[in-house]
Amino acid sequence: MKVAYLSNYRDRGYTSSFAIDNILSLDAAGVNVVSRPISLSGETFDLTTDMGKFENGSLSNVDAVIQHIPPNFYEKKGGVKNIGFFYWDQSFFGRSMMEQCCNLLDELWVPCLDAHNAARKSGVTIPIFICKHGRDSKRFKKTHEPFDIPILQDKLVYYTIADLALKKNISGLIRAYYAAFNKHDQVHLLLQLSCSNPQEEARTRQLSEKLIADLKKATNIYSNHDDYPKISIMCEPLNDKKISRIHATGDVFVSCDRGDSWNVFLHDAMGFGNPVVCGNICGQRELVSPRSMGFLVDGQETPCLTIDGEDQTNSGKEFWFDPNIRQFAEGLIHMYSRWQDGEIEPMRKASRKSAAFYDYGKVGSLMKTQLEKGN
Repeated sequence: MKVAYLSNYRDRGYTSSFAIDNILSLDAAGVNVVSRPISLSGETFDLTTDMGKFENGSLSNVDAVIQHIPPNFYEKKGGVKNIGFFYWDQSFFGRSMMEQCCNLLDELWVPCLDAHNAARKSGVTIPIFICKHGRDSKRFKKTHEPFDIPILQDKLVYYTIADLALKKNISGLIRAYYAAFNKHDQVHLLLQLSCSNPQEEARTRQLSEKLIADLKKATNIYSNHDDYPKISIMCEPLNDKKISRIHATGDVFVSCDRGDSWNVFLHDAMGFGNPVVCGNICGQRELVSPRSMGFLVDGQETPCLTIDGEDQTNSGKEFWFDPNIRQFAEGLIHMYSRWQDGEIEPMRKASRKSAAFYDYGKVGSLMKTQLEKGN
């Protein structure tokens, strides 16, 4: 079985990590993968993963072509099995006409049941395969040095890795944290906010500090702002080593986002043995078993929002998941109680087991089986 994998994995963004993981999963299962980077941003970036093995292969005599790019760029290739790989985390995309592009192909692959349902609701009629996302479980067996941050000592450290986009809902996370705790609780929230250069780092820090100050005023819980529980901000360009060290520094990964088809940072957190508090949506409900590995928060669908500079795919005609902030605060308190009672360790073991199940080799074998159907 020989597969051509076409994706914009050399562009900066989440697609890069997703596509590279999929290529490595196929390779681990013994599939002959040939990859080609497609730039949609006009510029490419160096990767920490050596893709030369895949990029130097010939495109002749391939059995299938996987196009892991936005559906509006899909093209039907003659004489091969045509597959689109699509990560989507809102309830609907029919307004964009992307469903017509998907229906040009033979199959659509998505990472979770919610993405499958969104595609069907949007008018996709071709077969859809739910292909869970694989990660390198070997990383989870290594020991990583935590960051030396004195203020975190003897505290339960909640942490997240995200950005300030509306979809990531950092404001909702902070509101839940402030509703759950005060300065006397042995807790700390660590926000790792991604940025790509020193100029963006300074701007991200300024915006996040303003957000925290504004939320202290808006929540109006304490007249003295020093009575709120502490928050630390880290914002610098990330690499695999830094990300692993952040997971080693934190205790409970938290994500209050409004939908993420497969949150690789949450996946990795569990692989390193950290339980989670997150929304009951998309790939998170595939990874997390309630109570034994963390706390899944319910919510409701609300119209999407966007601002200048963010992804313009969404509009108020689509709906995303809004976590219940009160329930999210309850989840934070639940994890704090478990930590105080010394009951975190069983959750760590369960989290590691769940994350390891979605290994490159195991997921790759499922992908290979699906590729071979009909051939």
